[in-house]
Amino acid sequence: MDQSTHGLQTTIRPRLMVVAARHGLAQYDRARSLGRLLGLPLG
Repeated sequence: MDQSTHGLQTTIRPRLMVVAARHGLAQYDRARSLGRLLGLPLG
């Protein structure tokens, strides 16, 4: 395990941040979001 991976795994995340991420996960559409970020046509 390199140092950057270890740092991510040991990070203490604030409770509000975790709750917000779980809330947004229900509506997250990876294909749509990545397409928009990469400038691909929406389909």
